[in-house]
Amino acid sequence: VSLNSIRHFKENDNDEAQLAKCLGQLWSHGIEPDWSAYHTGERRKRISLPTYSFEPIAYPTEVNPLEQLSVLTTASKKTITAENLQDCIYYPIWKQAIPPVITGNKIKPTYLFFSLDDEFASSLKSEFKKQDHEVIEVVLGSVFKSHHQGKIEIDPLIPLHFEQLMDILRGNQVKITHLIYAWAAKKNLPDLKLDLNDIGINLAYFSLINIFKKLAFHHQLTGLSISILTDSLHRIAGDEKIPYAQSLLLGLMNVFPQEHEVICHNIDVDFRERPSEFAIDVANEIHADREVSNRIVALRKGQRWIPDFSLHTGPLAENTTSIKTGGIYLITGGLGNVGFVLAKFLIQKYDAKVVLTGRKKMQDQSADERSFLRLKLLQEISKDVYYYDADVSDLHSFRKTIEKVEKNIGLIAGVLHTAGTLDQQYFEFAEDITAEKTFAIFGAKVLGIENIHKIFKNRNPDFVWITSSLASVLGGLKFSAYAAANLYVNFFISSVIGKLPDWKCVSLAELSFDGVPDINRPDHPALNPEQLARLFEWSLSVKKQPLLLETVVDLYSRLDKAYAEKEQAFSTETMKEMEMLDREHFNHAYVPAGTETEIRILNIFKHFFFKENIGIRDNFFELGGDSLRAMALIKKIKTEFEINLPLKDFFTLQNIEELAAEIEERCWINKRSDKKNISII
Repeated sequence: VSLNSIRHFKENDNDEAQLAKCLGQLWSHGIEPDWSAYHTGERRKRISLPTYSFEPIAYPTEVNPLEQLSVLTTASKKTITAENLQDCIYYPIWKQAIPPVITGNKIKPTYLFFSLDDEFASSLKSEFKKQDHEVIEVVLGSVFKSHHQGKIEIDPLIPLHFEQLMDILRGNQVKITHLIYAWAAKKNLPDLKLDLNDIGINLAYFSLINIFKKLAFHHQLTGLSISILTDSLHRIAGDEKIPYAQSLLLGLMNVFPQEHEVICHNIDVDFRERPSEFAIDVANEIHADREVSNRIVALRKGQRWIPDFSLHTGPLAENTTSIKTGGIYLITGGLGNVGFVLAKFLIQKYDAKVVLTGRKKMQDQSADERSFLRLKLLQEISKDVYYYDADVSDLHSFRKTIEKVEKNIGLIAGVLHTAGTLDQQYFEFAEDITAEKTFAIFGAKVLGIENIHKIFKNRNPDFVWITSSLASVLGGLKFSAYAAANLYVNFFISSVIGKLPDWKCVSLAELSFDGVPDINRPDHPALNPEQLARLFEWSLSVKKQPLLLETVVDLYSRLDKAYAEKEQAFSTETMKEMEMLDREHFNHAYVPAGTETEIRILNIFKHFFFKENIGIRDNFFELGGDSLRAMALIKKIKTEFEINLPLKDFFTLQNIEELAAEIEERCWINKRSDKKNISII
């Protein structure tokens, strides 16, 4: 076990707290510190263990080995070393599945169908109408127009049209049960531009967000089923074109149900087949009982396919690498965490010439202290380290930079695309998504991979290695745009692998840099720099597999936690009976709610825990709350009070009294800011 007993120089933690934390981690690994020496000169007394720990850490005293084995399996939490790095590598695969189970609907379905007004739309509507289901069809147009027989024409570039659509639905007292979105399956979808006036980015992303926002505003999301229809997005037969722009919608599909009480799934069809033949299968998928494994379904020639993942088997072979000693390698985002680690690796092991690019100028330390110091460190190791301030999302300037590199340094042997935006200020809840913050995330990923392809597809470097994120599979709270951007990269690489077999994408999970763990997940296992470099080196030798996924924690456990458990956390469970809370373990008296805000929050707590006598000073976690319910609580508070409560603030406001005080203060500030006449001192 290797641990830090002193804090990193950039951390603000108390030194004594860091030492205590280190000792605790040693103890959790079975190493017994000399507590007497640690507490010299002090009188200690025993205290009870906490009734709830935010991370699921057990403190066993009498251990049943069989029970422990079932809980702490090697698959769910592993110690990764150079010898067993293969245990955290997965490949996406597809497997055939039986038709879905169809159950009778408790209420008559009403479909809001964003259709392309084509043969498939007509066939699907016919299937619904055979069951006497109501269909409201929304088609593309240049004006807002309500036609007869439930057809409405709107212009997706005009946000007002979405509000007018909602007005019609509300005016007719229509309660939507199913939303079907097929606009992105449009043939010859134009190349995307990061511009709200671009039809491509609207059909592939923002139109679904716009209708989602309207439904959220009018409180019509609870229980909604959202079906996203795509055309040949997934490679099943091997001859699909993979129109990767559609993949942006899968980012929304992953995150919507994590933030709201909705069900989302993707149904991928091949429109080269006759729509009349697969329309009934699509209808059945929309009606089906939805399970986690069936969130994505591909229909091909009457067969049903669902995605799966295959864990790498066997050791990571020491194959001949495509990295050349003394080669010239371009690294976008080269002073970020991943770029810096791999640049250092290439220099030290392969004596490589490294060209780093980034958006910031590096003339002096005032530009960016961390990046400046990293650049200086690399240049101390090797004289062949070059930095160019170039934005990979700007095709013109990036092309000029590449031409300069080739003229001044030489031909580029390989490209590592590690650039990306991880600044939390750009991460938003789905109903708050803005174009400005979305485009900030999309720039390096969506435009970045497009531009690298345009510049290097005919230059034939030995490899192009791209980092993606496991968020493309797992989603995450406020991760709509980030997940979508990484999915775009994944599918882009899958689409070009036939012509460019040496292009590779690796979806990375948690990484630990400089020995400092993620402050949000300090006990979460992660790859260290040495393991990351080994993964990079080995992955280049894997042929005919464009996408690899890395996660130290078992991927299936993470998928279950990301989707199945979150669905349970948001579940209202209205049939469950209220019980009286057993207050024996609380060390404080019951205090009832006094203010209106406290009463409203108390009502939320009661429906979380189904307990009648919760007090305003009862700790959320001691009541049985956990990380998933904490996220659900944030959503409930946002809906109830129109207040965005950051997750990090929630951990310091752990009871109703503290939450109410914070919410009342924020509401007061918001009201003050709404006033037009404000005295500025």
